[in-house]
Order: sequence, then C-alpha cells, then structure tokens
Amino acid sequence: MKDGQITQIENSYEYEDKSFTNHNLRTGFDYYFKPKTKFTGEYIFGYQLEDKDKILDFTRTDANRKFKSRGQELKTEHKPNEYHQVFSALEHTFSNQAKLSFNASYQTEEQKKTEEKATYALTQAGKWANFQPALENKYEMQKGEKLLWNANITRLKLAKNLLTFGYSAELDNRTFNNTTDKFSYKDTSWIKSSNGFDNFKVTETTHAFYVSDEYKVHFLKLKTGLRFENTHTVGNAETTSLDGNKSYSLLLPSASATFNIDKTQYITLNFGRRIRRPGFKDLNPFTEQKEPTKIAKGNPELKPEKAWAYEVGYLKNFNKFNVGANLFYRDISDVIQKTLTENENGIITEQPQNAGRAYVAGYELMSTLNPFNFWQLTASFSQFESEITSGNFQGDALADQYKWSAKAITDFTFPHGWSLQLSGNAVGPKISNTKEESTIWFADFGVEKRILTNGAFTFRMTDVFDSLSKVKSEKTDKSVSNETEYALGQMFLVGLNWKF
Repeated sequence: MKDGQITQIENSYEYEDKSFTNHNLRTGFDYYFKPKTKFTGEYIFGYQLEDKDKILDFTRTDANRKFKSRGQELKTEHKPNEYHQVFSALEHTFSNQAKLSFNASYQTEEQKKTEEKATYALTQAGKWANFQPALENKYEMQKGEKLLWNANITRLKLAKNLLTFGYSAELDNRTFNNTTDKFSYKDTSWIKSSNGFDNFKVTETTHAFYVSDEYKVHFLKLKTGLRFENTHTVGNAETTSLDGNKSYSLLLPSASATFNIDKTQYITLNFGRRIRRPGFKDLNPFTEQKEPTKIAKGNPELKPEKAWAYEVGYLKNFNKFNVGANLFYRDISDVIQKTLTENENGIITEQPQNAGRAYVAGYELMSTLNPFNFWQLTASFSQFESEITSGNFQGDALADQYKWSAKAITDFTFPHGWSLQLSGNAVGPKISNTKEESTIWFADFGVEKRILTNGAFTFRMTDVFDSLSKVKSEKTDKSVSNETEYALGQMFLVGLNWKF
C-alpha cells in the first residue's frame, strides 16, 4: 500500500508435510541410608526427529490484477533434537518434621537443522521462467547446557509458624551456529554468506535467596514469602560488536490468605511480583527467512517482563460436585510484544520489543463433577482483557493474548485396570492492531491399561477430529496479509511405563 492505495496483491499457497519420531527414557532410584535420610537419582533421555517438506507458490499482481511475477519455493528440513538430564537429591527429615534437602541437575540438549531450499521463477502459466533456480543450503546447530542446584530447609516450626529458607542457582549456556551456502551459477560453486549474527552465544546466571512463612489459626491460613534474585546475562555475536550484556536484581514478594467460611467453602486472596525472562529465541539476533517477503529475528537488548499479580478466588464443595471462580489482574512493565515493520521493498521484519506497560485482567469459572465412582468431569472457562497503557503501542491489545479459553476433561475408570480420558479445548481469538487469529478447537483421546502392579500401557491420540485450522491476519503501515492455515495435528502416542 502507498498513501492508503493498494499497489500490489500477492496470493500464496503453502503446503507443509511434517513427520515426528520421538523416543523417551526415564529411570531412577531412591536409596535410604536411614529411615529418614533418602538419596534420589534420576536420568532422563529424549530424542525427537522432525522431517519437513514445504512447497510455497506465490503470484504477485498490481492493484488491477495485472500479472507481475510468480515463483515457487521448495524446502526440505531435517531436524534431530537430543536431550539428557541427570538429577540427584539428598533429603533428611528431622523428628519435628522439618526437612533439609540438597538437589542438583545437569541438562544438555543439541538440536541440528539441515535446510535445503530452491526458489524457481515461474511464468504466469506456471512454467519455469529459466533453468537456474536460486539454491540455498543452511546448516544450524543449537546447543544448550543448564546446571541447577538448590538447598533449603522446610517446615521449620517456630511457635505456630512454618518457615522455609533456601538458596537456588541456575547457570544456562546457549550457543547458536549457522552456515548459509548460496550457489553461484557464474562460478559454479557454493559461496558462504553471513550477516554477522550467525554465531551467537548467551550465558545467563541467576542466584536466588528465598524465605517463606506459613501461619494457621482457626479459619485462616496465611503464607508470605520474599525472594531475591540476581541475574547476569552475557550475549554476543562473534563477528560483530553486538553486546547483549545486562545485570539486574529484583525483590519478588508474595502473600496469600485462605479464609475457610465453613467445611465446604473458602475464599483465597493472592498477591505477588513475578518475572518472565525472554527466551533464547527472543534474544537470538539471527535473521530467519520465514517467507519470501518476511523475516524474523530476536533482540539481544530485551529486558525481562515484570508484573504485579493480584487474584481473588472462591470454591464451594457439594456432595457430588464443586464450583469455583477466580478474578485476576496483572500489571506488567517492560511487556514483550512482537512488532512488525515493513521497508520500501516490501520486506516485513518481525522482532520482539519491550513495549512499555500493560495489563491483563479476567476471570475463570471451573467445576468438577463426580456423579459416579467410575466417572469424573472437569470443566473450566476463562475470559481475558489486555491493553498496552504506555509507549508507541498505547491502546493496543497484547498481540499474543487470546480473548477466552474453555476446557473439559472427562475420566472413566473401568475394571481390570482400564481407564479412559477424553478432553476438549477451545481457544478464543487473538485481536490486536497488527495481528489477528481466529478461534481454534481440538479434542484428544487417551487409554491406559495397568499391567500387574508396576506397569502401565498408554495410548493417546491428539486432535481426534482433525479440526486445527485458523485464519490469521497481519497489518503494517504498507500492507495487509490474510492467511488461512489448515494444520494436521493428529498424533498417535504409544507408551510403556514400568517401575522397578
């Protein structure tokens, strides 16, 4: 668009075929040195292989539908992902029921990605315009190491108080390496290209000290807590002067109160400060071409979101069912919002930015029904309202915040160790000035058969009715794009669990 007038129309059709292979292993043990001293060890292994083929056809015309250009992009991806975690813990329970514990875990993950892409110029009739498609191969490697450790003493009695003291820490290393080769017909050779952000590394270290106090008297239960966190982040790209270093400290208070009106109903009040740090993908400045005219990249200068959260709840128990309701409000600063910009060449860039202050408010209704011993039904419904209240996006809704959600789960328990679960989910639309997404819904199905006393066989099917489709819209000051996405979300999962 230019001066409010349509200058170009692009129609595109994209077909994507994905396949997943997953392997998971989890094993562990508990060893008692003494009746009240326990050592726990655990190992988790995960492997996922994703193969993807994508075909994208696009045609560009002027405002009067006069042909300008046409192209086809063929892309294949091969992405194996491997995960390991080792966990250990030492726990001792004292005679007064206070508990002293130490635990640590070490996690590693490695994700490789090989992408081969060929872009063909086509005539209006869909024939090859030439025999020299643009060829591009990408090789990505993401590695992660995470070390977590924690020491605390819990349920320490002091008069009518139950105290908890602790220290925890996390060291997270993430590296991203990318190589892009483009074929040159002139030299008949592959040429490496780089934008300076192809080798990015982030190291984040967080230390936290925390204390909490729980107090009960008659109909009232109070719990207060205070957590102090110090975080240091180092981020850099090897071939540029980019500097993503930052340090910050934060106090995170929390408080909750439960008022027991009688044995069947109670009211809860909750208050606290929360933090949401940007993920590695949000920080990584590498430029990813999502479509021929759209790229996405992270922002190493992102600050974490901080929020004050307030919540009021009520629950009433009856003989065969219960009902409850919650009201909540979150006041957010440095809210992270994905922004869209478009240059004069029609290339759209999506990048997360700190957009200022915002709020999210809403309510939740829930109920659980137990009409018979073998049947349970749980249902919930939530509605949300959000708005950015400062900065360049003031007055807009949060782009990734949906308007409402609903969920229902029903469980059946049958003789001879059989159980069945059915679930349905619906998520209402996302509506902001730059992005919109329609409502989606899906249903899942699961069966479990207990084997002897130690094992279980499970079968699960997701998106039973193959209903995952959505309509999406994106707007910039220069263009509007509308997209309908049909996703084949059906997955069949088979598992065997055995405890030794």
